[in-house]
Amino acid sequence: MIEAGGSHTLAIRKDGTLWAWGSNASGQLGDGTGVNSTSPARGIYGSGWVSLAAGGEHSLAIDQGTLFSWGGNTRGQLGDGTYSDSNSPVVIGE
Repeated sequence: MIEAGGSHTLAIRKDGTLWAWGSNASGQLGDGTGVNSTSPARGIYGSGWVSLAAGGEHSLAIDQGTLFSWGGNTRGQLGDGTYSDSNSPVVIGE
């Protein structure tokens, strides 16, 4: 599975690991940094990822039934009740 955002790309491999590359200015790669990546890098924890979506500057993914979001949040698009960017996945919808 692969998904392209405004300036980043996410992919789930057959083994359930989530990989990301491209711009990371708002933390949309979810690897805990703000460093851009020109090649796919495993940035997200775990290996049970089943679905994903890439927005303009934010990302969403489901890991075995739990919804996570990360990246830019200037308009509250992460759904975590804040307007703060997150460079690591945060659980939403609990």
